[in-house]
Amino acid sequence: MNTFDAPTARTPKARRSRRAGALALSFAVAITGLVAMPVAANAAETTVSDAVFRWGLNNETNGGSYFGGCNFLMAGVAGDAGGSKVWGASNGLDAFYKTEVGNVTVEKPNTAGEFAQPTFATKCQGPDGVTVNGKVTNAANSYTKSVVNIDNGTGTVDPAANTATINWDGSFSVVYYGGMTYWTANNPKLVVEADGTGTVTATLSGYGADMDDPEVWTTLPNREVTLASLTNVQVTPDGFTITPDFLGVEADTAGRNPQATRSADNESWWGSFPNDFNEYQNLTGQSSYWYTTDGGANSIQPRKATLPLTVSYTQDAAATAPAAPAKPTAVAKSNGGITTTWVAPADGGSAITGYTVTATPAVGAAKVATVAAGTLSYDFPVLLADQSYTVTVTATNAIGSSAASAASASVVPNPSPSPAVTVTPNTNLNPAVDQTVTLSGTGFTGPAAANGTYVVLTASDNWQPGTVPMAPNDKWIGTQTWVNSSEIKNGAFSKTLTIAANSINADKTYGYGTFAAHGLAYTDRRLDTFTPLQVAVPAQAPAAPAAPTASAAGPTGVKVDWTAPAENGGSAITGYTVTLTAADQSVLTKLVAAGTNTATFDDLSLGQTYTATVVATNAAGNSPASAASNSVTVPATAPAAPAKPTVTAAGPTSLNVAWAAPANNGAAITGYTVTVAQGGSTVTSVPVEAANTTVTVDGLSVATEYSVTVTATNAAGTSAASAAASASTLATAPATLAAPTVTAASGTSLNVAWVAPANNGGSAITGYTVTVSNGSTVAASVNTAASATSTIVGGLTRGTSYTVTITATNAAGTSEVSAATPAQTLNVPAAVTATAALTGTNGVTVTWATPATDGGSAITGYTVRLSTGGNVVDTATVAAGTLSATFSSLTPGASYTATVESANAVGSSTPSSATNAVVVPAVAPAAPAAPIATGTDQNAVSVGWKAPSTTGGSPVTGYVIELTDSDNNVTTKTVNASTVLVTFEKLAAGTYSATVSATNAVGSSPVSAASNEVYLPGVAPTSAPALLAEDDFTKQSEGIEITVSADRSSASVDAGVENANSWVGVSVHSEATFVGWALTDGNGIATVALPKLPAGTHHVAVYGADGSVLGYTTFVVAVADNGGTAPGTGGTGNAGVGTGTTTTSGAGLAVTGAETSLATLAALLLLVAGAGALVRARTRREAADGTAL
Repeated sequence: MNTFDAPTARTPKARRSRRAGALALSFAVAITGLVAMPVAANAAETTVSDAVFRWGLNNETNGGSYFGGCNFLMAGVAGDAGGSKVWGASNGLDAFYKTEVGNVTVEKPNTAGEFAQPTFATKCQGPDGVTVNGKVTNAANSYTKSVVNIDNGTGTVDPAANTATINWDGSFSVVYYGGMTYWTANNPKLVVEADGTGTVTATLSGYGADMDDPEVWTTLPNREVTLASLTNVQVTPDGFTITPDFLGVEADTAGRNPQATRSADNESWWGSFPNDFNEYQNLTGQSSYWYTTDGGANSIQPRKATLPLTVSYTQDAAATAPAAPAKPTAVAKSNGGITTTWVAPADGGSAITGYTVTATPAVGAAKVATVAAGTLSYDFPVLLADQSYTVTVTATNAIGSSAASAASASVVPNPSPSPAVTVTPNTNLNPAVDQTVTLSGTGFTGPAAANGTYVVLTASDNWQPGTVPMAPNDKWIGTQTWVNSSEIKNGAFSKTLTIAANSINADKTYGYGTFAAHGLAYTDRRLDTFTPLQVAVPAQAPAAPAAPTASAAGPTGVKVDWTAPAENGGSAITGYTVTLTAADQSVLTKLVAAGTNTATFDDLSLGQTYTATVVATNAAGNSPASAASNSVTVPATAPAAPAKPTVTAAGPTSLNVAWAAPANNGAAITGYTVTVAQGGSTVTSVPVEAANTTVTVDGLSVATEYSVTVTATNAAGTSAASAAASASTLATAPATLAAPTVTAASGTSLNVAWVAPANNGGSAITGYTVTVSNGSTVAASVNTAASATSTIVGGLTRGTSYTVTITATNAAGTSEVSAATPAQTLNVPAAVTATAALTGTNGVTVTWATPATDGGSAITGYTVRLSTGGNVVDTATVAAGTLSATFSSLTPGASYTATVESANAVGSSTPSSATNAVVVPAVAPAAPAAPIATGTDQNAVSVGWKAPSTTGGSPVTGYVIELTDSDNNVTTKTVNASTVLVTFEKLAAGTYSATVSATNAVGSSPVSAASNEVYLPGVAPTSAPALLAEDDFTKQSEGIEITVSADRSSASVDAGVENANSWVGVSVHSEATFVGWALTDGNGIATVALPKLPAGTHHVAVYGADGSVLGYTTFVVAVADNGGTAPGTGGTGNAGVGTGTTTTSGAGLAVTGAETSLATLAALLLLVAGAGALVRARTRREAADGTAL
């Protein structure tokens, strides 16, 4: 079910005020009838915002119910009780009950005649303070007169047109039978048409219940229905009261009970709520409570008719256009615009929808802006330069626009600036080098400078002040610089910039230009300035020097000499660059200071030929290079000594030698010599061609260390020997080991031992590998340390044959595999063969022989398992020398087999095959447990029992039941095995107990323990006792206690425990009438119904079954019993039924005006819950004084 949000309620004072009006209006209608209210001739549709909805639906909704106390109204949406239940504190459902939620309250009149919100405890009390619970008549005291109020309804009314549309925000719930069925109406809506017809609609939600099945409980979908149809509504300026349609309306719905036939007897209350509403009630289980069904004038039927509905309100005053806003405030903005603010005026009764703001200049067109409601300021963008503005505001609502406000004070938002820029330094700027200058600006003020200013470097012929600046492409030098507004203080700024070398020259006039930044660059030319730069004329580079002279300078050097160039280009020579170029085009350079005309290059490449050139430099740049000098050659020498070679073992008798080619010192290397020595003596020398720098030297000794050197040779001679490098030749793998020694260690492991090999191959042994194989498959492999000579190999399979080999490993490799040694792991013993035989009357002995093999490990014992029906029921474990086991106290009739497992240190064998089956003989059943005896009538006892705990191994074939009375007379019944309940009938009054025994094919069980004792009163006496005469009531009554109910419909007799479970007779007097016989309960108490009695004094007398008088009492009927709805035999009228055990039968509820099935359901629930309280007035045991009870 959807949840409807609770709205925010108005203040209690406002709520009371509106409800008072509604209540007064409803009282006026109730007293005088609906009176036409005068309507002003000029009335028109107006809004309302405080409408009150007040309605009690009908008296049935507030009336006593057949079950659960009463029907009632509550505020808000009722929660989900999870089933059809009576609400109360015991189940926590009283927490659902509320009388105020948001705009909704529930009220009812109290004993002072004032309407107030009830509590959960008082919700079912009438105006007289007395509960209406269970009062299912049309009497005025059978309903509470509660009403639901919903405040703060909104909408429109037009008394002249007699129309209205009002919506209420809130929910109320209608609860029947104390909570067993309920539903909720959400957000009612009233519509009244001009012809006086109308409807009240709402969205219903709730839960589905069923009169015939209290287990039914479903969440119902929301549905919009008509709560009330209205006719002859007259809309007045302050509301109306109308009784919704009911009388004469035919119910066109398939409710549980049909609508009663219309007749002269029911015409004054016959009718129905709207049919779409009734259809929804078919789902809630309340279907026929909203239209007339069968029942008389004193039933609930008249309570179903609708009650008057009151709607009250106050019409809102007619709206006007808003008042003129007060004088606004106008403030100049930094961007040349104006910020205007104002205060909202009175709205004239209609919400303001917007504002019109007008900025008017001294000269020119005004600027007009429209602003949404709720906004009380507006920013005019940049306005005309140097103009004075004033601002006015008008407000608008649905009625129209206000007069304009007074004009604001005048403001000049956009005054013009006076920008100027200076550049420092700005004299003889050298264009050939980077120049750092500082720009100082003044007069950069006002909106034109709101975004700061752009600064650009450009030629004067590209600068066009007063126009939109052209794109920066190739017209600007570098990129523009932005001086943002935060850098401008009081119109002044300072900016340091760099003019890149060679970006300007003396051929043109260059300068710095400024203009407005960002969007103002295209709209505001008032920051345009241009400041020219003064640029110096530049010097020229020197002329090229004459060709220099080159000569040898020592064994590896060249000296270069030159003269200064004839022209220095107008700028002093600052230095020279001397370049020495080899025949292989490699280049060396030296920088020489001005005034020096010689340079020497040392450590040149041997055998290389060189020439030289010279370049002169001044402040303007570099001269062209001179012509090349004469050539000079540096002579070659023997090669340099090779670096220390790299030597590695190539095998047991060879070494690999590698080296790097040394410098050839000006002449190509023609070859190398590799010399191998050992102990200071040369072993061999190997010549190597010049193209190779590696060689393998063979013919050496195994695992021997050598030293190796290398020399290089060219046309000028042989180099010195390289530094010596050392290395050893390789060792070989160890010799093959002898076959290992192997023994079994367990079912999954072997012990392996071996002897180290005679030859380790010249390298220490690093470890051994033991391999265990099963045929060609390796089962396990173990690596050991070099020091080990034995190991245990695990992870094998028990009782399996293997072969074992071993290898040794050193740094050179692994030996050949040894010869294989066969071996086998240990196993579990073989399975035994076992037999079984009966021992005594209920035992089995199992015997077996020693297994054929112990699996290589001595037998440690045996395990014997005894089974029946496929399940192991017992297990025995015996020592190794024992070959039998006995099981005793077995189940009679069961068949047993056994298996045996032998065990050794490895584990247990597979179980033996099952032995022959041995059947233990059956016996008689066990005694059943004590049976249970129950009195099922005044002269009958039923005996029930359970089957015995064991059948003795043979199925039970029957039972023998013995019933013994207090005189030890025994009655016996024999039944078959499927019977566990038997009844003994036509018994005499007395106390009885029973025993049971079970029988099978072997015999009968012992007799069970005796059952509980049961007392039988026997059948009621067949005739009335001798009744007391009127004179007998003059003396004091003794002995027993007699209580007459408040409505004089029944009498309760307490005859004491001495008369428990006994028949007592009751008579009523003024005219002696025997009422009947009643059976007392275990406490001696019985209740009987009394007949209708006239007003006056009466007596009730009580007799024993033997006719003796047990006691009597006197009571008074103040008003004659004229009928009603006391409990009866299922029909209308006053016939009654006694409580407890009585001779009267056919108990039921009166159905006058009731829904029959729901009444039946209520009676069943009462019996289950142990309800049915009886209001009693207890009499004193003294002589009656005639006081009315």
